Amino acid sequence: MKFVEAESAIFERERHQDCHEFYIWIMNSINDQIKAKNKKMITPLEEEFYYKQVTRTQCQVCQTGISSLK
Repeated sequence: MKFVEAESAIFERERHQDCHEFYIWIMNSINDQIKAKNKKMITPLEEEFYYKQVTRTQCQVCQTGISSLK
């Protein structure tokens, strides 16, 4: 956790984050590290997940939802 906290402020001990947020962060971090070597390369993560990840946020009160495709 020390490494994660040092790399991303959203995972500081005082903040609550769930496993989905951690998953998104770790996958993007891995992909960014691969891309750092060759920006034009399509990474294995992009091949597998490109445009397949959908994030949906829904208000518990009014049930209004927002979806985003990543």
